[in-house]
Amino acid sequence: MCIIVFTKIDNKNYIAKNRDKSITTNISIIHELIDNIEVVYMYDIDTYWVEGMNEFGVGTVNSTLAIKTDEIIDKSEYQKSLYTTKRRMLTYKYLEKLANEWISFSENKDLSRHGHTLLVDRDNCIHLESFKREIPIKKQIYDIAVFTNHGLSIKNAGYTHGKRYMSSLLRKELAYNEIKKVKNSNEILKCLNKNYINLNPGFHTYRNKNNTKAYLDVTPNNLAFNTVSQTLMCLSELTFYFNYDSENCNFVKYDNRLPTNYTPKITVFINQISKCKTLEPMPFDNLYIDNIIENHMFKRNNILLYCIILIIVIYVYLSYFNK
Repeated sequence: MCIIVFTKIDNKNYIAKNRDKSITTNISIIHELIDNIEVVYMYDIDTYWVEGMNEFGVGTVNSTLAIKTDEIIDKSEYQKSLYTTKRRMLTYKYLEKLANEWISFSENKDLSRHGHTLLVDRDNCIHLESFKREIPIKKQIYDIAVFTNHGLSIKNAGYTHGKRYMSSLLRKELAYNEIKKVKNSNEILKCLNKNYINLNPGFHTYRNKNNTKAYLDVTPNNLAFNTVSQTLMCLSELTFYFNYDSENCNFVKYDNRLPTNYTPKITVFINQISKCKTLEPMPFDNLYIDNIIENHMFKRNNILLYCIILIIVIYVYLSYFNK
């Protein structure tokens, strides 16, 4: 499960991501030319997942709403074939063309594209929300935006109840409250790696399974999540930052496939990090959390209760008139 962020600092567009997985990951950062266009992207060796940016300053990040299938390792030939399409889409110069093909791709082929997606260039940001059997929603983003693993326009997508829904809500609120205070791009990934006092670790924006598994009632079908990596792309400056967690990421390789004597347009930084040890207060108090519970969790539970009552009333009504 993940957090994705769009923000603008000094009139420059940035996208960032905390990537959470229930398994350790094997990653390559591939830097290459595709049809003579320079691209840099994160490549998950086990799932064929890719996301990154190109020399035109166009980049993408995604947070899943396909919560039942996201953790499945699929090394089928079908997934391999999709990888070729994903790589090609990284070369697009125009955001609208990328958005339209991404929508078509998510509707017809790749279930992993069901989720929140940020497509960003030097000037614009498009948010896509897609889920199975639903019409994708496309919106222009003008200000700070954060997305996690519950649906916004598509209400039945992602987590909809329980502790994981609460975690998705709070991680979104925490990230938003932190990112809006950031004045320098060097602070973006740091603000998404906090260790909060008096807040359950399962709600932190940067998570470690040793802290979260007790809270989330971990079973073989209900796994604890780690933050395995962080990504930051500055589309105006053509910089790509990748932080990988030393405990939860097995392997990270910088795979430079650029021609000899080629001068790169995109600068790549790769760092090893871990969960922040410094304890800090939450950016909001427990009353704020209580309001989230009341406004989101309680309302959803009430809807379920009303539906059950309605079914009972209809059953009683039909039973009475059938006599």
